[in-house]
Amino acid sequence: MDNERLPIKFFAPREIDELRVEGNRNREPPRWLLTGQDLIDRSAQLLDAFHSFSSIYEQRVSSPIPFVFVAKMCEDATFKPFDPIVQWDKEDKAYKIKLIDFQNYETNIAMQRLFEKCLTKNGISYQKTLYTSQVPVYKIKQLPKITIDTLTNDPSFEMIFSIEPMPQYTLSLDFIDHNSDVSPIYPVNGRRYETLGILDNGIASIPQLQPWIDGKRWTVYPENVISSTHGTFVAGAALYGDILEEKEWIGHNGLKLFDATIFPDPAKEFLDEDDLIANIQEAIKANHEKIKVWNLSVSITREVNNSKFSDFAVALDALQEQYNILICKSAGNCKNFTMHLSKGRIHEGADSVLSLVVGSMAHKKRTFDFADIDNPSPFTRVGPGPEFIIKPEVTHYGGNAGIDDHGKLVISGVKSFFTNGTTIENVSTSFSTPRVASLATGLFQELDEKFDPLLIKGLIIHSASYPHNLHIPEAERTNQIGFGIPQNIHNILYNEPYLAQQY
Repeated sequence: MDNERLPIKFFAPREIDELRVEGNRNREPPRWLLTGQDLIDRSAQLLDAFHSFSSIYEQRVSSPIPFVFVAKMCEDATFKPFDPIVQWDKEDKAYKIKLIDFQNYETNIAMQRLFEKCLTKNGISYQKTLYTSQVPVYKIKQLPKITIDTLTNDPSFEMIFSIEPMPQYTLSLDFIDHNSDVSPIYPVNGRRYETLGILDNGIASIPQLQPWIDGKRWTVYPENVISSTHGTFVAGAALYGDILEEKEWIGHNGLKLFDATIFPDPAKEFLDEDDLIANIQEAIKANHEKIKVWNLSVSITREVNNSKFSDFAVALDALQEQYNILICKSAGNCKNFTMHLSKGRIHEGADSVLSLVVGSMAHKKRTFDFADIDNPSPFTRVGPGPEFIIKPEVTHYGGNAGIDDHGKLVISGVKSFFTNGTTIENVSTSFSTPRVASLATGLFQELDEKFDPLLIKGLIIHSASYPHNLHIPEAERTNQIGFGIPQNIHNILYNEPYLAQQY
């Protein structure tokens, strides 16, 4: 009886959970509260700052564009008119333009119309993409330098928040052949299988995966620009991960796969950030009712900012909130270890608050590998996210790597499939992430109740722990691997007798 494990019977998340911690009765006034002469001096200082740009404000009174200024509240408090952020790189790049959020729906709509009228009047062609319902992004391609100069001298420049190069997505897949045959597994008639959405570059129709593909591929790309290398490896890791590694890391009994081909072969066609986001939005919009967990092993290859969330992350959060879904997102890969430098911060997109972000751990160690087993992979990126949020939240096995005596990169990869069905090895946070995505799908499948992304995310994080041979100091652990490696489905959902757990 001691080893018997019984199902957890009841999950009851709070109906209202708005507080980070329970309230207390501390009656001490906050340190920022000024009184007496300190308050009088600060008021005079702020009044002088306002007067310093009063003439600029008076010139703008008749403009339909609201006047925006920047306030810096600290010991040397200052106020100054807001200047749009302009980053110039190369003439042949596409650029994205964001407008100021005036915190008022009607004002924002009016400013968008006015800005679009300005673009049309100046003969500037553009492509508008709604990253969220309130965040439009305008892409310009034609003679960007001339276009930016034109906008700078136009009154509409006052409503622009930023002009910067449009990020592009790039992908490479280096692999090692692994000479082992894996017999296909098949769905069991009458058994319920939930579907995991694979937002990637396509899934090849190979014998191991074809029986599990749910429906027709979603894509906006013709077949001749699709290269299903990355997506096939991701799908194989999600479905066959335990079988290929001969471990019970996840413990699902099979799951369906949905092929959402959201980006093309980068050797044949470039993909800008706005197009990537539009593709993700359309794929999820068309399939969110039947697919609740999505794997996104794709990153915009820029590190996150300390004080603001990326446009990519904002778009992912909006989708999850709108459609009640969970996106499992890779933390991103870093090559700094090849130059003996420290790990870089997580990539844009991995700062999504609602997504479950996944790093990579080493599952084995060969002669030249840098990481010990059950320690962070040399290539995984680290947190924290903006405003010090914990990202990644969890980690899983994605391989190891190092440099040999000849200065050549060597890898100890995790196993999955190539597009011809052969078994190969590769390393990446892209391939640790589908393990966690399949874990989330398996939990939803086992619970057999209405999908609650917060419950699934909470169960996974709550089960996570740090390996016994982890070398990272305690103070640095959450930055490196979040809350650790989650347990498998059986251990998450089934308890020992007379044991209660609070989530």
